[in-house]
Amino acid sequence: MKTSEALEPKIIDSLILLKDTIVFSNSSEGEKLSLFKNQRTNDSIIKSTIYGETGKIDYTFIFNKELFNANRVTSNYEEPIYINSNPKINKITDENLKTSLLTKEELTNIFMEDIKFFRSQKLHTSKSSNLKADCSQIIIDLIKGSNFKNPFKDNLKIAIKNNNEVNMKLRLFDANDKSESTIGWIVFDAENMRLLDITNDIKNPIKLTFEHKLWNKIIECFFDNDSSYYFD
Repeated sequence: MKTSEALEPKIIDSLILLKDTIVFSNSSEGEKLSLFKNQRTNDSIIKSTIYGETGKIDYTFIFNKELFNANRVTSNYEEPIYINSNPKINKITDENLKTSLLTKEELTNIFMEDIKFFRSQKLHTSKSSNLKADCSQIIIDLIKGSNFKNPFKDNLKIAIKNNNEVNMKLRLFDANDKSESTIGWIVFDAENMRLLDITNDIKNPIKLTFEHKLWNKIIECFFDNDSSYYFD
């Protein structure tokens, strides 16, 4: 779920806070996502923090027409937040675009997801604030109604790990598992109109059957209502 607070632009040093958003589709503990404008350089900055029960991930993206700086800091807590709501934080990794080609690709994909969301907010500000929560639930309903085989199928939660505008990679976990351990992976292949189970073999995925009406609703939610991805 994403909810955007209606804010007057707020100046923080040389930064103007343009949008301040809460995201619940990537983590049950939430993600804080903010868009800034640097008055001095005219660069735009996206900052986000994804919270979990045992740690958090901080992202910073700096761009001006093109992304030129990105950073990901992964940290863990000495105690889970359900034991200590203000735990000591230990940094595990600090990565940027130069860390590796894989890290660069991951950061670029996450940046594209964030950009797409902020653009949709600008274009569709009249939509309900709980739209993304509804959209995430539609994905869950699509998977539950498919022939996907998993012992935790009836109690799924999802995290969208990648959306490159032609397909989405979905991480699945048990809603009752506080550690949010991964129980499966699904690819929503909009371009080829396929739902693929890659849990056991990414090179030989299982092609799933699913309800076309739900598929079309997901295209409306996450793929800018692109009719070329619709089932008739």
